[in-house]
Amino acid sequence: MQGDPHPPVYWVMLKLWMMVAGESEEAIRLLTVFFGIIFVALTFALARKLFSPRAGVAASTFAALSSYLIWNSQDARMYIPSATFGLAGMVCLVNGLKDPSGFKNPKGLVWWIGYFLFTTLSCYTHLGASFLLPVHGIIIAYSFITNRKRSLPAIISFFAICLAFLPFALNVWNNSGVSPIGNRYAPTLDQILHNATFVLWTNYAPLSIAQQWFVVSFVGAIFLIGVIFSPRSNLGRLIATTYYLVPLAVIVILSARNPLFMPKMLVFMSPALMIGVGAGVAALWRWRRPFGIGVGVALIALQLYGVGYIWRPGLQKEDWRNAARYIQTHQGTNDLVIVHVAHYRLPFIYYFGDKQNVIAPFGSRLSNQDEIESQLKDISKYDSVWLVQTGEEIADPNRVLQKWIATRYPLATEQFPFSISVRRFITQPSPTVTPPTAKKLDSSFGDSIRLLGYEVDSTKLKATDDWFHPPSNWIHVTLYWSVAATPEEEFALQVTVDDEAGKVWGGKLDRAGSLRSFYPMRSWQPNQIMREEIDLNLNPETPKGDYKIVVRLIAPDGSALSVGGNDYLILTRVEIIE
Repeated sequence: MQGDPHPPVYWVMLKLWMMVAGESEEAIRLLTVFFGIIFVALTFALARKLFSPRAGVAASTFAALSSYLIWNSQDARMYIPSATFGLAGMVCLVNGLKDPSGFKNPKGLVWWIGYFLFTTLSCYTHLGASFLLPVHGIIIAYSFITNRKRSLPAIISFFAICLAFLPFALNVWNNSGVSPIGNRYAPTLDQILHNATFVLWTNYAPLSIAQQWFVVSFVGAIFLIGVIFSPRSNLGRLIATTYYLVPLAVIVILSARNPLFMPKMLVFMSPALMIGVGAGVAALWRWRRPFGIGVGVALIALQLYGVGYIWRPGLQKEDWRNAARYIQTHQGTNDLVIVHVAHYRLPFIYYFGDKQNVIAPFGSRLSNQDEIESQLKDISKYDSVWLVQTGEEIADPNRVLQKWIATRYPLATEQFPFSISVRRFITQPSPTVTPPTAKKLDSSFGDSIRLLGYEVDSTKLKATDDWFHPPSNWIHVTLYWSVAATPEEEFALQVTVDDEAGKVWGGKLDRAGSLRSFYPMRSWQPNQIMREEIDLNLNPETPKGDYKIVVRLIAPDGSALSVGGNDYLILTRVEIIE
């Protein structure tokens, strides 16, 4: 739990769960899956109690097919468990209000104990669940107006929940006023209504703005039919409406202080949308059964369209697996990894494995470089430093951390697994010897510049890439240079991927902050080894076949230095596969 800003209940449950189920990725995610299944069952129970069994079937079907809820039910995070606890608390509240016995017999007492227990657990699993407490207050106030005697247990239980949550309530308020992290923003009420309805029904399926508004209008219309035309269900209308709208309004109000909204918060009010739409389908069924069936099928078709995009590249969650894999396959024995923000260290090291040289010293938004200095002043003892960030547009909008490193050390590479950036900086650009992993060479360019060796990360690869920088694949090349005498001129490095006819199918990416911007060739000292790292960007249309990586040094007059009787060096050959 160290470094994580959320309440402790989920982490305690996960720890106990892992003691039984193990620590595999499947086992860890399975806990949330179980809560997702319970979530569907509770949606049926609440819709059935508020409206009708048919509404319960429709609502639970929509909950089961919601691509956004499926997407979050695969996540080893606390959002679905917290929403499920909150939904269980709502089920207990409604049953308690409809049970006239109150605290007088065991059955009534069970409902109120369940209401207190599940709602408190929900708030202590994620702070977003506390946005439902105003909904409970409205429901209980309505019950007090309509039946004072029956509402007394509800009032007592509600105040007990508020008292139990009081130690953490201040955190909710503070959380709305501090510098945010992650993908938080401040929506308007119309924006959040549009986003909530569209995302909960089709997730982030690629649709035009007009198509999105069609989905929102269609789903919203059926919701309104459910809350307006369902017979004899004033409590159901109140709960479906307030359960959906009030938490959204609370988020908008709190976000006025500072951006607060995260899309994952939508899971807390999602049961209300499913229940209201389910009640609408049931109402249309009673009016004209074929019409009700047709509307239900259309709603399911929209959901299934969203389900088809859950696992596609570019729509996945933060891709920690590929971020860790890239560093594992490219790191040296004396490299340091910096993860920002601090609580993202946990998912990174789960896939990375090695904790020893992985640090996460900064917990939130950085305001200036002075606070970085004390933490990172000793990183020059490492050969390279990897900076791994996610949501840096919020956590580090001014790129304070990245700039601190980039102004001191050359950039070797940057990779972009989904929603994550991975950058490698060379802290020791001048090794004492060529490493044993390098392919040895002794090729002289002109009279004094020597290429001592190289490393290529892949010699058999596809021309396209889905995970790091689509659509093009890259080849990472490390060159080890030495000079017999300090050059009087600056020679530009040109590296290309050529076919046998000499046609170029890839080339070096030119980046600001590369080795030569820190250490131009005219500063290289005799017999000093210089390590230069580059990425070759392949044309995604490159046909399969054999290609050569060609290196040239270009003089200021545009001529290439001679190497072995040619004006180029064939470094190695690579194979492009389908």
